[in-house]
Amino acid sequence: DKLSIAMHVREGGGYDINGFAHFPVKFPPLSFYVEDLKAVLERFPKEPVFCYLFTDALDPEGLVLNILKELPDAKNIEFAYRKQINIHDANVLEDFFSLFEFDVLIRPDSNFSIVPSLIHDYKMIYAAEDFDSKTGKIVAYLELNP
Repeated sequence: DKLSIAMHVREGGGYDINGFAHFPVKFPPLSFYVEDLKAVLERFPKEPVFCYLFTDALDPEGLVLNILKELPDAKNIEFAYRKQINIHDANVLEDFFSLFEFDVLIRPDSNFSIVPSLIHDYKMIYAAEDFDSKTGKIVAYLELNP
């Protein structure tokens, strides 16, 4: 009964703390996810939304709060995330197969979410594709399925 969005947010989880410096498309900044989420919301303006964060972040609630600060009108969005045992190497298989249950995927350049994007028919996929060193921004790839 809601548009479901899977958002794979890699942060390093205390394990890979220098990820963005070495692999910016594998560890996009939060602004990448916010911009893509806004684009999805613009495409589906009247639909209620369920957005689940698949993340290795040590503070997923903080991520959600920071995302909400950037959304002008978030009353139709319900956010969820793993609240316990959220570390980089736990729940990997459960999370991987759960990615197939969503309508939209917003993902970094990570094999964990690349594979589902190749074999599941999402309505939309936003993916980190390249890093523009001149602007310091992630270049996103968009795929639409009717």
